[in-house]
Order: sequence, then structure tokens, then C-alpha cells
Amino acid sequence: MTNPTILVTGATGKTGGAVVDLLLAGGYPVRAVVRREDARSVALRTRDAETAVVHVFDADQWFEAMKGTRRVYHVGFFDPFMVHSAQG
Repeated sequence: MTNPTILVTGATGKTGGAVVDLLLAGGYPVRAVVRREDARSVALRTRDAETAVVHVFDADQWFEAMKGTRRVYHVGFFDPFMVHSAQG
């Protein structure tokens, strides 16, 4: 049986990056969500992770990134204006 592809958010950070490394070492295919193409996304690909550039508020990009995956490891993001957007 083939291991399922796992989508990892926050993959360029400390926690998400560690998860990517552990999953790859365990033989799991990883699709790493990144905000932009930069040295960190290149480093993920050199470690054999696939990358998907996704804007956090773009549902279509999320939908495309999730295609073909079976699991998600989600590291929540922080935005300094999150509290303001949650107020009614």
C-alpha cells in the first residue's frame, strides 16, 4: 500500500518544517503549502517535498493544493489584524 500524500501548512516555519522532514523520512509524500516562491520553498523541493503556493484567503488555491491529498497537518497562521476581523 502506498502512503497517502499529506498537505502541510506552515511548512517553511520551524514546526511545519520539522513535520515535513519527519513525514519524508517516514516515506510519506508531502505537499508543502508556501506563501511565495523563495529560498525556503526551493529548500523544501530539494528535500523532495512538492510545494503549492497558496494565498491564505484564496479558496480556489486551497482547493487546488488539496487535490490528491488524503491528510492535512495544519499549522495555524498569525495575522496581527485577526482580532479586528473577528469583531462584529
